[in-house]
Amino acid sequence: KNFIFTRYSFVMKTEQTPDTTVTNDNHLVPFFFKKLFLLLGIVLVLSLVIRYALQLPTGWFDEKMTLKEAELKENGSDYNTIFFGSSRVEKQVKPYVFDRYTKKLGKINTNTFNYGIGGFTGPEIFHLVNEYLDREDIDLDYVLMEIRTHNRSGNFLKNLHTNRAKWWCDGSTTSYAINNTLNLPYPKFGFWRKADLVSKYCISYIENLLNFGMWESVVKYHFTEPDDFHMGKLGDGYAALDDDPRTKWKAAYKKFRRDTAKYNVVRRRASIKIFENNYKTNDYNRYLLSAYKELISKAKEKDIELILFIPPYLSPQDFKELKPIYDRLPANNKIELANGKENPEFYQVANLWDTSHLNDKGATIFSRKLAMRFVDIIKGKKKKKRRKKAKK
Repeated sequence: KNFIFTRYSFVMKTEQTPDTTVTNDNHLVPFFFKKLFLLLGIVLVLSLVIRYALQLPTGWFDEKMTLKEAELKENGSDYNTIFFGSSRVEKQVKPYVFDRYTKKLGKINTNTFNYGIGGFTGPEIFHLVNEYLDREDIDLDYVLMEIRTHNRSGNFLKNLHTNRAKWWCDGSTTSYAINNTLNLPYPKFGFWRKADLVSKYCISYIENLLNFGMWESVVKYHFTEPDDFHMGKLGDGYAALDDDPRTKWKAAYKKFRRDTAKYNVVRRRASIKIFENNYKTNDYNRYLLSAYKELISKAKEKDIELILFIPPYLSPQDFKELKPIYDRLPANNKIELANGKENPEFYQVANLWDTSHLNDKGATIFSRKLAMRFVDIIKGKKKKKRRKKAKK
């Protein structure tokens, strides 16, 4: 009996012990997650406190942006007009040429700064324009913004996990990027590709929020001086490719000269087919159009004229994406200089540097034509105002 009892007791103990252990584990699971969330909360608060304490300016991680932000902080009151965009602004818009022709042709007093940054993606441009529309230390009258396609996510993916890919990832601009991605109508952007890109935007948002991978750039910002050549010879933000000392641009020049027809013929024909022949489609990114219209309305509320423009020499796919969006923008808020029939000079080898950019001579022509179209828009708006006053 003792043996049986002992054995029975032993069996009972071995059967009861796992139940107790499971119960304890069940209590440990929520305890673990509570600790995890508490830790993440502490890290988040510390990150925000550190970021606030450092008071880092926009673009602190990038030489070009650091220089341009410093210029606008110190001399922002000298400018009433800013161009925003990618290298197609940085290397192609000459402020002093633009200002000369706005005064000469329309007696419009523009004092222009070039805030183009090479490789800028659509969300980066959108974020920066939004930021400057909200700034009160610069009294802007005019903002000219490059229309940038969203199907070109290569620069973002190339820079993934770097500060360049996450500096702009606050809540509103990340939402802008995600919605743009989800609304891309092109077959090559299927469900899985969109899901992958959306997940990477979310990762960049989290990395930005928690300051992941930023400290090396913070140290560099405080202890190194950026190279002034990024501001150009006149210090107005325009940096000609002809004067750029970096070897990558020299290599791009040589590559283009080896087979100019390969790019010129294809791109000029595409521009004429789409813009001259009035290509139309209902298959376009409706969210991007809506975002641009909201930005125009926001600028108008702040008494700023926002004009969006399409530069020349883009790829055929970019032309196809931008044309239906451009057509649906308000007539007095857009400029198109991509049509190879109306603007053949932008497709001539003598005015081109490489497969994507104009040279200094081409930039002069581009800036002059931008000024001419700009003057037409502003003078047209002033006439409308005078007519309204006369009717009253």
